[in-house]
Amino acid sequence: ARSALDLARANLAVADAGVTQAELDLSYTEVTAPISGVTSLEDLPEGSLIDSGTLLTTIVQMDPIHVRFALPENDASIRRAAQEGMTRAESSEGVSAQLIMVDGQSYDQLGRIDFTASTLDPRTGSVSARAVFPNVENRILPGQFVRVRVELQSFEEVVTVPERAVTQGPEGAQVFVVDDENTARMRVVELGPVTNGRQIILDGLEAGETLIVSGLVNLRDGAEVTIQNSDDEAEESGESDTGEDAG
Repeated sequence: ARSALDLARANLAVADAGVTQAELDLSYTEVTAPISGVTSLEDLPEGSLIDSGTLLTTIVQMDPIHVRFALPENDASIRRAAQEGMTRAESSEGVSAQLIMVDGQSYDQLGRIDFTASTLDPRTGSVSARAVFPNVENRILPGQFVRVRVELQSFEEVVTVPERAVTQGPEGAQVFVVDDENTARMRVVELGPVTNGRQIILDGLEAGETLIVSGLVNLRDGAEVTIQNSDDEAEESGESDTGEDAG
């Protein structure tokens, strides 16, 4: 009787092991995706014999969704933003981005830049970047063309001047102003970005100063000038200069 009991227990252990193996085999028939999203059509019909690593379907993450775009490398603010984006990519701060849909309407959820390339693409003259946006309602579709608006810098109460008023001197960027004695005075300035055809001056020029915008070719510091305030640009010479208030 004892031997029969031992045999029964051994058979039970074998059966339990068989159940465990069957459950493991069954679990292999259910593939769980590592991310949530929307799948494409199945590549293989049910019942197909496949090998390990065979592609079953493609899944696309919808929420959040990543948008790839390019930042033009045309001024210092773009370069600074690229560097800031790299250093802050792992934080929740980041640089905010706004999405413009195909119909011109703004997407109601702000995103943030979570990646910027460390090098400039010489073919396009731009810096590759990526922003992540919440997409709970699946309004943004993979492959959809959109526009991205990024506020890289904001300026308040800064001086702007016509681009042509800025020249390069031994000490860097410079402008010429007219003092109370109608004498040209050179000012070394710190430049910001260009917006709407006007150069932002971060330092070196005060609002309200009379700025020389033409006749700069032969102009030197301390030269006497004649101001011609008119809509038409004066003839460029060392003696005749058009003046404009910096603002």
